[in-house]
Amino acid sequence: MRRFEYDRVMFNKKFPASNSDTKPPSSEPDSTANTFHSEQPLSKQDQYYERLVSAGRARKQGRDKRPSAWILAGLFLFVYVLGKAWLPGAIPEHELENLPAVSTDSLMPQPDIPPLELPPGGEVHYYTGGEPLAPFSVNTAEGSNYFVKLVDPDTKSEVVTMFVRGGEWAETKVPLGNYELRYASGGQDWYGEEYLFGTATVCVRASQELSFYQDESRFMGHSVILIKQAGGNLHTQPMALTEF
Repeated sequence: MRRFEYDRVMFNKKFPASNSDTKPPSSEPDSTANTFHSEQPLSKQDQYYERLVSAGRARKQGRDKRPSAWILAGLFLFVYVLGKAWLPGAIPEHELENLPAVSTDSLMPQPDIPPLELPPGGEVHYYTGGEPLAPFSVNTAEGSNYFVKLVDPDTKSEVVTMFVRGGEWAETKVPLGNYELRYASGGQDWYGEEYLFGTATVCVRASQELSFYQDESRFMGHSVILIKQAGGNLHTQPMALTEF
């Protein structure tokens, strides 16, 4: 009877006629003839079914205008793809990242003269009248040649220059004082102190000055190893050829 009452409310189902019904005919329908008054409420399952049927009937009649979940998902996917393709900030294809900027000041033009013979390893030139007393040595790796300078940090003038071939070790003595270490590296083509190693020239300078001094009874100098290694303490920075 509970199921029948639910069907009657939802689908306007009429009470079936009974053979034992002896009610006299009437010109107007009796509104209470097919009503069953239940004293027990509908179960949770029946209430859920009732809401489901009501929602389906509303959609059929055009009263429920809410879009379905599939329509919303499709719309979101379309907007996402459109934004990736057209909107600003989309990732371009074949983009090169982390490329260092090249300064035109650090590029040596191709000299108009033919290459010269490489100087001998350890060749030293002095540009000061000071007496060379403190030891100074340079050790290099194979593959590049080096033109090393010690420069007065105040006047920016050269004090000592030394040519060191790749993979070799050279030593000399320099006057006492504080100097800035600079060096140019390059390949096998040498064009003199003006053009250095041509277009292959790379110039750097040390971040800290080198101090050559006398300590009690001995002269203190420096030994520089121009070979990259973990934990190295010689920090350098590139410099323009016009400043070298």
